[in-house]
Amino acid sequence: MKKRVPIKTILLDIGMVILKFDFTASLEKIAPRCNHAADRILPLIARSDLWTPYEIGRITTAQFACGACRLIGYRGSEESFIEAWCDIFSPNQPMFERIEQWHAMGIPLYTLSNTCDSHVDFFLSRYDIFRCFTDFIFSCRVGVAKPQPGIYRWAIDKHHADPATTLFLDDLPENVAGAQALGFHALQYQDEKRLAIQLAEQGFEFTAP
Repeated sequence: MKKRVPIKTILLDIGMVILKFDFTASLEKIAPRCNHAADRILPLIARSDLWTPYEIGRITTAQFACGACRLIGYRGSEESFIEAWCDIFSPNQPMFERIEQWHAMGIPLYTLSNTCDSHVDFFLSRYDIFRCFTDFIFSCRVGVAKPQPGIYRWAIDKHHADPATTLFLDDLPENVAGAQALGFHALQYQDEKRLAIQLAEQGFEFTAP
């Protein structure tokens, strides 16, 4: 008989796990008022000295917007840029249903996400599913991003998540590996069908602490 593995805490990435995201439509809104085609905007910002500092909270949304608008030659307002920058998310409905089930079981749920302040403000106000969470760990609020050990240790030290009884789901293999290095039960999330198989294979037993 397969040994059961108790899971008493769950950490979830947001992008492509709780919420899907796609910048395409937003960038197409931005492109007509800037100096670059839609498919060039995101790479330019991602390779700049704005992305990482914003993701770990070293610059504000206003500073990011100002720098990004200048970088791409955006001729609209900084407010309209941020509005488009944030309107990229959609629900991952199967995961919403799992979250509701885990919440009903009394299992503490935490986000563990690399994200920026404007995205946090957007999705926390837009999606009611986040009421199911005990607390949130965002790179922009704790000053460190996955896969650096510090963000996982935040969960251990601040939220008393015991890696031996904690499940972490993330879509990126390097972030999964970072959690596994500290002893978490970590799985790469691809879709609901694959997740169901992984959970069954691992023998996880979900239980409230």
